[in-house]
Amino acid sequence: SKLFSEGRELSFEDNAGRRIVFQLSSSEEIRVWLTGLSSLVPKKCRVKMDDQVLTSRLTYNPLMDSWRGSVVSKGRRVGNYIILGELGEQDRGYLVLSPVEKSFFMMKAVKGLISKPDAERVAILRKLLHPHVVLHKELFWDEKKRVAVFAEEYMSRGLVYDYRPGTQMRALPEEVVLEIMYDVMRGLYYLHSVPVAHGSLRPDCIYRSGDGNVKIGGLFVSEDRDSASQAFDFTAPEVESGISGGSQAGDAWSFGAIMYTMLFGKEPFKEATREESFRGKSTGRVRFPRDANVSKRVRDLLEQLLKSEPGKRPSMGEVLSNRWLPHHNLTGPIRPGKVEISQDDVEKAISRVHW
Repeated sequence: SKLFSEGRELSFEDNAGRRIVFQLSSSEEIRVWLTGLSSLVPKKCRVKMDDQVLTSRLTYNPLMDSWRGSVVSKGRRVGNYIILGELGEQDRGYLVLSPVEKSFFMMKAVKGLISKPDAERVAILRKLLHPHVVLHKELFWDEKKRVAVFAEEYMSRGLVYDYRPGTQMRALPEEVVLEIMYDVMRGLYYLHSVPVAHGSLRPDCIYRSGDGNVKIGGLFVSEDRDSASQAFDFTAPEVESGISGGSQAGDAWSFGAIMYTMLFGKEPFKEATREESFRGKSTGRVRFPRDANVSKRVRDLLEQLLKSEPGKRPSMGEVLSNRWLPHHNLTGPIRPGKVEISQDDVEKAISRVHW
């Protein structure tokens, strides 16, 4: 196969002689595209630039590239990140580039926070490393505007579930929900063994990466006002009433509420008013749609997870090792986490920024 440029045309030709031709605006743009593509095609592929065979691959420099008509290097910077543009409505954030790592990340700004995020928690989150937990890279704080700006691993396939409050949502087949929630369980088990509680687990915290892994995000800041409309339906009753803060038992309840919503297309205790919904949560009595095609073992699990008393809910470790789920489908890592931080890590955990 061949990759070559000629004038303002960039061509790729396979062994069968089939060719794809791109016509670009300038020789400089040709060079950027050629350097980028030459780093992706197999090494045995022949690469030519203006009739000259390249004996070594060119180094791709993303700062020389363009994004939606603008030169990347001239974009707005936040710390060491360059903002490329807004992501879709589902993600509510920005796509940013790290020139140092030459990688894309997702950046969000959470406004109107009452207090500055806890530096020790942020230091721990920045060291988390698990295939089912989003990489939490960096957190910035604007003291004057009370804004937290954070960078996370970019999840190119977006949220796993299209959650739309106040509407009849799509109910997913049990096997699909189990495939998603197995990965969430593994991620939560890792977090809880660190130990870190998520504290605000909702459908908009569960993503799918480009390689298909389901990952938990949203750990940096849980006071996202944009998500307030959906937070209540996935908040454990003891957290909602103020009796307890975010906890592992609270995460288990949220996990159950998300699982129920995916299976039945509606929240487990949704009523006409918030007060009525809270009363339903407080009873712990879970009602299932009569026509729902869901196995007894999964219904039993949901009843355990959505109990009103925190001490009666199973932990993620108990769920993973118990009778509720078909373990012959369970593959991948189930391992506890261990994170050590120093005083220096805590002091450098949060950077200042003017947003």
